[in-house]
Amino acid sequence: LQLQGKLVEVNCATLRGDNAMSTLFGHVKGSYTGAVSERAGLLMEANNGLLFLDEIGELGQDEQAMLLRAIEDKVFTPFGSDKEVSSDFQLIAGTNRNLYERVEEGGLYVSYGEARENPELLEVDTIVLCAGQLPDRSLADALEAKGVACHVIGGADVAAELDAKRAINQGTRLAASL
Repeated sequence: LQLQGKLVEVNCATLRGDNAMSTLFGHVKGSYTGAVSERAGLLMEANNGLLFLDEIGELGQDEQAMLLRAIEDKVFTPFGSDKEVSSDFQLIAGTNRNLYERVEEGGLYVSYGEARENPELLEVDTIVLCAGQLPDRSLADALEAKGVACHVIGGADVAAELDAKRAINQGTRLAASL
């Protein structure tokens, strides 16, 4: 699969409130104080390309819920707008939080927030594990035993050093090949 669009990267830990919504989903002019012009947003910028969301677990619950819909349905509503727009992008997401709940035939269940209530299903066909500073294949082995396609990269694969750029490079290349 050759992606026609570009690679768009964002560290979600830097996004808060209106800025998070605007950065990810775009906004219309006048949607909040300081919105003096329209903004397309990163999801639209990644159309036909690859969106890398690092530290996705740091997003607020509202942003995560909107993002899930954008991932599943390929549509979202820019901040302050009443019209949906669409963007077809491939996604790589990274987090230092344990969002994983379970894997079943339908996909990967994840939960958010302190209470970790109401796990949501992500219909995924491949899981890429890039976790930690110590090699650990236990989750990968459990997923593969259930027949889930799984790739191990970064520190979970080779933990000679903490090398985020190497892991991002591996993840980007793997996503483009899937």
